[in-house]
Amino acid sequence: MPFTGTNTAAFLDSQGNGHYLKVTDTDPRSTQWDGFESMSNIATGTNNFGTFYVGKNVVASSNSEWVIVADESAFALFVASAPASNAGCFSYNCFGKLAGGDSTDQYNTAIYGSTATTTSSSLSTAPGSTVSNGGFIFQSTWSGKLARPYHGAAGTFTPYVTGAAIAAATLSGSTSYIAPLQDGTISLTKPYVFDTNVAGSARGALPFVWFVRNALSSNLFQGFLQIAQDRILLRQGVLADGSTGGALVIETA
Repeated sequence: MPFTGTNTAAFLDSQGNGHYLKVTDTDPRSTQWDGFESMSNIATGTNNFGTFYVGKNVVASSNSEWVIVADESAFALFVASAPASNAGCFSYNCFGKLAGGDSTDQYNTAIYGSTATTTSSSLSTAPGSTVSNGGFIFQSTWSGKLARPYHGAAGTFTPYVTGAAIAAATLSGSTSYIAPLQDGTISLTKPYVFDTNVAGSARGALPFVWFVRNALSSNLFQGFLQIAQDRILLRQGVLADGSTGGALVIETA
């Protein structure tokens, strides 16, 4: 932990692209994340390429279920910040180098979270998991940034994530995805990140998360699965009215 202050700390992605994540924890419902290309102290950073918010709980100072997964170059934090409305529906938040990208790409550091501020009513429906659809990703306030485009010009920009184009839906496991497969088969895909919505090479994939391309059903398997070399945790959210919510798929190993 390179720098600390009162209710704030900065973390260095030393095995990724060498960028910094500053976390400010002054609100009882959420934390603020800022990505910087470099920092000289806790108050001074260069090229802030993204500011996002990560919900703790819509009830101030209350506990929430959460999962964190990390390796040497990135981490992802999943938080069920509105358990009363969306049982088991998690937000997806991450920082670090995109997975599987060009090893020479020095600017594919991603920061993803909610654009909702700590005072916004949007937090009442949980960043990454809204009451209306139960999806854990791609709801209206969820977004992200990369440090720079592939050509390296300075200046923040919003990349394009292919997961949004897999089907008309904007949540994993939506009923507008392909129909449930036979024999309990689950169809998964990685959400790849491009500079723009055009053909070209991906900058990499969002770390530790998968999309479910099945339409969800009430008997969808939940728990740990081993797929080739990857071990995943699959969770299905349930809304307050008892209907099916979004699917959470975390790559744990």
